[in-house]
Amino acid sequence: MGNNKSALDKKSEKSFSQNEEYPCVNEESSYALPIDKFGVNYSAPILKYLQNGCKVLDIGCGAGIWMYELAIEFPSSIFVGVDLMPIYLSEIKQTNAEFVKSNILKGLPFKDNEFDYVHSKKMSTAFKEEEWINKVIPELIRVTKPQGWVEFYDVDVRLIDAGPNSTRLVEGIAQSMSNLGLNASSITFIKKWLQSYPDGITNINELTKLIPIGVWKSAIGKLNMMGYIDYVKLQKSWIADGMNISEDEFSKLVELTNAEFSSPEYKGKLPVMRVFGQKV
Repeated sequence: MGNNKSALDKKSEKSFSQNEEYPCVNEESSYALPIDKFGVNYSAPILKYLQNGCKVLDIGCGAGIWMYELAIEFPSSIFVGVDLMPIYLSEIKQTNAEFVKSNILKGLPFKDNEFDYVHSKKMSTAFKEEEWINKVIPELIRVTKPQGWVEFYDVDVRLIDAGPNSTRLVEGIAQSMSNLGLNASSITFIKKWLQSYPDGITNINELTKLIPIGVWKSAIGKLNMMGYIDYVKLQKSWIADGMNISEDEFSKLVELTNAEFSSPEYKGKLPVMRVFGQKV
């Protein structure tokens, strides 16, 4: 993969995962899908925690959008965002929200049992499987209080009911990630990985909803389609390299994919998932 490093360097200008070496799908640079099918910022049963005042950790917080929204809504709670780079929205001043620069793979700078709720959004492709199992999940369990909750939110990049070109593109994305030791469908394994820590996590839940991609679902599907296409265009260099095709060939494939999304014949859908569990 001769030009992979430069591709990832360009990508890192737009997103920062907890793993500096690999591309990821996270809040600010992922599929710019405007509709969150879950309708709320969390699915774990933490509303009373937030209302009464608790401490929340947001892993891979990016610009801190999720964190700041909740910090405004729940002023009695304290929110801490962690990422590799300080790209948070510095113009937003919330006394109950702060940013900490840290790499979870090197250990988080927090005490054991410090947070009531730990949240990770669109970070599932930031780490290899062995990193998830041996480093990330144990570290998240460590900093969570007993009876506290850990929650993961992400998309599975593999489209459902897509056309042939869309399917080829998605498989190419998955293969390009696989070349880097990453799994494009990591979110589908989070529940299994959490279950490997029965003495640490219990009450594990998995929720899946489908986001429409394409004109078949009117304005919502069209808006999601535009976000999806914009995302893959940004990733052209390293995905094309992973697919062993030229960037011109990749651009043509994206055009064909866009044409399929623009046809009511195909009813593409993107799975979005939430997985959450409670610390023992």
